[in-house]
Amino acid sequence: FHEDRESCTLNLWHGDVLVGCVSWKGLSIATGLGSVQISTVTTKEIALSLGGTDLVSTPYTAADGNRFFLGALKAVCERTIRGRAHPASSFLEAHASGRIEYVFETPIREFHAVATMYATYAATKGSVVFRVETEHGRVYDSGRIRNFGEEEIYVRFKPSRKLVLITDSVGSADEDWSVWLYPEVR
Repeated sequence: FHEDRESCTLNLWHGDVLVGCVSWKGLSIATGLGSVQISTVTTKEIALSLGGTDLVSTPYTAADGNRFFLGALKAVCERTIRGRAHPASSFLEAHASGRIEYVFETPIREFHAVATMYATYAATKGSVVFRVETEHGRVYDSGRIRNFGEEEIYVRFKPSRKLVLITDSVGSADEDWSVWLYPEVR
């Protein structure tokens, strides 16, 4: 939802973007469980889920990166992300440059997360590239995300037992307090 509280942007999984005004009464969304009415007066954000496996609570197979990355991978406190407090259970803290690798028992085909940075003084200058790889190679590259920018990631790929989340520093690594918000696979 935009600051005017009357308009919003809806990003669809296949790349289409809808921008417009929503009803004062609320936003109706058809789901697999039936129709849902969402108040547009009190709602600031709607986080969508694949209904898959949450990666924050899933043990990773390997991780490497600078000392900030390895020391903070599993955050223990909340962080201010996108202007509001998020509990540690909602994100992987992935200070660039770093790499988190998962290997799954059964193949996965989809990945969803929001690539962004959390609020610190240094992050006002930060610049990070987020990448996703599978056993078949790279399936996503964010390009440069700067100054608390964000990018919602939804990727479908060939069935893979391996998933690698990469954060690359673009400039000084001291300023790249990046996070994978709501990371999940299916």
